[in-house]
Amino acid sequence: YASAFTSAAVDAYCAGVPVVSVLDPNTLNLSPLRGCAGVLFASTPEDLAAALTSMAVAPHTRDDRHKFFTIDPELPRWRKLIMKSLA
Repeated sequence: YASAFTSAAVDAYCAGVPVVSVLDPNTLNLSPLRGCAGVLFASTPEDLAAALTSMAVAPHTRDDRHKFFTIDPELPRWRKLIMKSLA
């Protein structure tokens, strides 16, 4: 399990390790894994216990983990941004 404010959770996620992110119930979810399939979030001790229990018995598949970083060797978005700023 990891804090919602650490990028270590991304490392674990991309390595295929199950991730439970602990949230502060009084703030926004600023986790870099917000919206990623298979990541569980907990904001109470009961939520954390349930998430850890379900992770222990659920299969761990993350087909989308390789799509977390959009890496295109042609860098079209960067090229467009640079060209726009030079114009």
